[in-house]
Order: sequence, then C-alpha cells, then structure tokens
Amino acid sequence: MKWIGNHGIYQFSHSGIFQSVDLGAKFISQYASGAPMGCEAAALLEGLQTKGYATNLSLKQLLKQMPLATDGNPNYGFGGTPYKIINGTYQSIYAAQLAKWARSYDSKVADISGTNTDGLKNELRNGNPIVVYVTYKYTAPVWRNYNFGHAIDNAHVVLLDGYRNGSYHIVDPAGNQDGLASSYWISATDFENSWNARRSAVAIR
Repeated sequence: MKWIGNHGIYQFSHSGIFQSVDLGAKFISQYASGAPMGCEAAALLEGLQTKGYATNLSLKQLLKQMPLATDGNPNYGFGGTPYKIINGTYQSIYAAQLAKWARSYDSKVADISGTNTDGLKNELRNGNPIVVYVTYKYTAPVWRNYNFGHAIDNAHVVLLDGYRNGSYHIVDPAGNQDGLASSYWISATDFENSWNARRSAVAIR
C-alpha cells in the first residue's frame, strides 16, 4: 500500500506498518554557488524548501545571510568563510545555531541533536526532512583539537529525507563531485556509524 502525502511518498505493509519514506527533497549544489565549504547552508535550504519555506531564496542569497562566528567557534556561527578552504580554521556552523538561523525564515525547526535513529525515523514519518552532521563519504571520523574543543576534521552535512529497510536516503549538497551522487541510498550500517560520531541534527518541521 502506498500513500503520496504533501511531502513525499510513504510505503506501508498490508498490516499498516511503515515500510519506507521518501520525502523527495530537491538537490542543491554547494559547488554551483561557489561554496566548497557551504554544505550546512545547502542542506538547510534543501530541507526548508522541501517543507515550503524560503522558496524564493537561492543558495547564494541564503549564504549571504548565514551568521558568522568572529572567533571561529561553530557554536556561535559559521567559522571562516564557506567560499574557500582556510587551513587551521574549523569551517562549520553547529546544529543549535543552524536551527536558530533557520527559524528566521518563519520555519518550524528543532535541534534534535542527541536523538537516536528511531528519533530520526519518526521525524521522517512525520514528513520532516533532517539536516544531519556526518563524515565525508561516511568514513571514520578524524578528530582534532581546536580552541573551542574537540571537532571532526572530515565532517560533512547532508539532508536525510527517507528510509527503508536497511538503508537511508540522502540528498548530498556535495553531489556530482569526487564520485558522489546528488542523491542516493546508503546502508543503515554506514550511515549510522558516521551519524553516531556526533548525533547532531536539525529537523525541519
């Protein structure tokens, strides 16, 4: 049994149990906007537009509005610039500040960091795409000490917009570069191993 909702396709078993969710988020390339370090903003815009928010904004426009951290601390804003790689600077914006920024677009957004995979699936079942902090290509995390604390050097941010038995669906802002597809299914094991390094996420509701 299949149901097409306002934000994607939901597959049920004959007993009425959820089998899969695919919210159908559209790919937005961080590289097409000249932002090789702009995965957080691109994944956020993918999620916002899936829910009908910020539909009049391009990624270039959104990036101009991203809060910056003058001290490079991602807990307070984006460190450095999304437009080029700066060695020694941690170029990211963490979930709490990302969620705060996202709410300025009249969206219902929640920092759900710390949730488990059941929490992720529940958000998806409710039609909510999720900005998730993982590692690039889902490799083992590489940790390094910065002035604000311990952080993952090979971090990456993508949009989680679906799941099915044994896998998750990703829309990847870094897609079409370095062998990555713009959207893909990834095994639950590979995704969860990467996700569990920080369990950091923002749900777009």
